[in-house]
Amino acid sequence: MWGVPTVEALCQAAQSQGQDYLALTDTNGLYGAIRFLEVAREHGLKPIIGAELVSGQHRAVLLVKNPTGYANLCRILSARHCDASFDFIHTVTQHRRGLVILSDD
Repeated sequence: MWGVPTVEALCQAAQSQGQDYLALTDTNGLYGAIRFLEVAREHGLKPIIGAELVSGQHRAVLLVKNPTGYANLCRILSARHCDASFDFIHTVTQHRRGLVILSDD
């Protein structure tokens, strides 16, 4: 987390503002996802899991819509960490089903 409040504080703020949903992303991983799921649900929020994918000059926010999207996000992140010849555009395009993709590319 880069200079942001705790997951608890984020969820409390969203709840106090009457939000139903809250998204949380980590850079190139799902490091805080489990804790976020737990805390969001404790606050009556519907959590949206995602990741900010960064590789070279490319950057995109990937948000999960459904179980297929979660599986594809895991595939993309695994490729990002394990494939020395990781191709950002090709990999995201190949595994885009079930994801909302926000990018300026």
